[in-house]
Amino acid sequence: ALIRGGLCDEARWLADLVADLLPDRAEAWGLSALINLTDSRRSARVDGAGHVVLLAAQDRSRWDADLIAAGRRRLHHADALDDAGPYQLQAAIALVHAMAPTAAETRWTTIVALYDHLMKFEPTPVVGLNRAAAVSKAYGPGAGLAALDSLMADPRSASELDGYRYHHGARADMLFRLDRRAEAADAYRRALELTTNESERRFLNARLGECT
Repeated sequence: ALIRGGLCDEARWLADLVADLLPDRAEAWGLSALINLTDSRRSARVDGAGHVVLLAAQDRSRWDADLIAAGRRRLHHADALDDAGPYQLQAAIALVHAMAPTAAETRWTTIVALYDHLMKFEPTPVVGLNRAAAVSKAYGPGAGLAALDSLMADPRSASELDGYRYHHGARADMLFRLDRRAEAADAYRRALELTTNESERRFLNARLGECT
């Protein structure tokens, strides 16, 4: 997996600059917070062999504490302006992850509530997919799969998500956790058809092997 560190640094610097130049624009600060919090996990996203490391399996000691602190401060500044928007909500979700000492201690019910709020601003299939994934963590894979099926009942969402590899990967994970291995394998195969990233292919093939 290729992470272009220089580009990440530039994006973070630009977002911080825009926020500093627009001190009264809540969403500018929300975007700055989001980029800082997201970039804090950069060094833990891949292992030494270049394999993708999922959030739950990342070594949290490798997360950048300074960037997490900066993101938290910037989000608090945005919140104080009392003009909530989608960047702030995405940053709030990232902060919940950042503040969890371990993956098991993640406050998934809070994340679901934040996605419910985000859906009011951005009722898109991808946001709905991320919400369904959070529901599966908060309330179990059955509830997550029901949320995903409800989303796919909308023809517009189904059309967009059918060609989206992360939809099939999320569905496969839920099915696997429900011990519906054959259906999970089919979903992993569909995800494999849609990805060209070699690191992702290795990960998906490994999960497919667990199913079969």
